[in-house]
Amino acid sequence: HPKLSTPTRQPKKRRLGKSEGNTPTLPHPPRTTLDTVPSAKHLDTATLLALRQEPLEPKELLERLRHRWPGLTLPSVLASLVRLNRRGLLERLPDGRYRARGQ
Repeated sequence: HPKLSTPTRQPKKRRLGKSEGNTPTLPHPPRTTLDTVPSAKHLDTATLLALRQEPLEPKELLERLRHRWPGLTLPSVLASLVRLNRRGLLERLPDGRYRARGQ
């Protein structure tokens, strides 16, 4: 008997979505500062800069940062405060405000 070879399967071709066609796309869509939530790095930087100017409570800090990022939430600001505090860049005052170390 001649040995029968098993047919090799060809991989299925993946269908391209509407945005994956032949039209060139930008790696990241253009964004405006006013309608996006910042990355953790940008939020931490803005938080630290604000707290270098004056000590603030988290809600006051949120209001100040919302001028730049209207969609910002209190949990995002609190997460930023925790990250910066863990890195030793902030201190919490007895009245609940935060300030940048070295002020």
